[in-house]
Amino acid sequence: MRCFLAGPFSHPDPWSRLMCGIVAYVGRKEATPFLLSGLRRLEYRGYDSAGIATLPPQGSTFQISRAVGRIDRLAEQIDKSPIVGSIGIGHTRWATHGPATTENAHPHLGGRGIVAVVHNGVIENYQQIKESLIEKGYVFQSATDTEVISHLVADRLKDLLDSPTIPGAVTVASGPNAVYVEAVREATKCGLCRSRSRSDCTTARHVRARRHVP
Repeated sequence: MRCFLAGPFSHPDPWSRLMCGIVAYVGRKEATPFLLSGLRRLEYRGYDSAGIATLPPQGSTFQISRAVGRIDRLAEQIDKSPIVGSIGIGHTRWATHGPATTENAHPHLGGRGIVAVVHNGVIENYQQIKESLIEKGYVFQSATDTEVISHLVADRLKDLLDSPTIPGAVTVASGPNAVYVEAVREATKCGLCRSRSRSDCTTARHVRARRHVP
């Protein structure tokens, strides 16, 4: 069993104190209880919305549940409409690009649900990336910069193996970022990348999250 809890990543910028929380799980148990518990541990940082995504057994796309406001509201929503799976990611968000709405809450799905992404940071060239993805036929559901990463990874999964896809996609995005990705193709693997540079993301690399084994 593998469980991962990834907290916020620090940057020298003043806004880093308001960076979001990231939780992820890969294991044999249901992911949702772990994800909600992890998000509650990160509530002290403050947030305006929260959400989780899970991959059902034998599923071909991720399920998603997001809500504006407290995590308790998200939990109530999941009680009414459960999402299942032993693989998942969760996120608490402070709005940067786009207001605090359900559509702008994380996680974001890419490639018709084959990729789930959560993100801390600012993608400075997101509009340029977004326009190129729209030309390829990708449809955006939010006003966030994060969603470009989900579609960008999905696009690269068409031609690349899973291992180089995530850092390869993040290097295209300019700005200080921490990105966590789960993809259907390699459902037992997750990727976390970060870059500290505002001018480029050539330093993006895989980093290990802390491991928690219940």
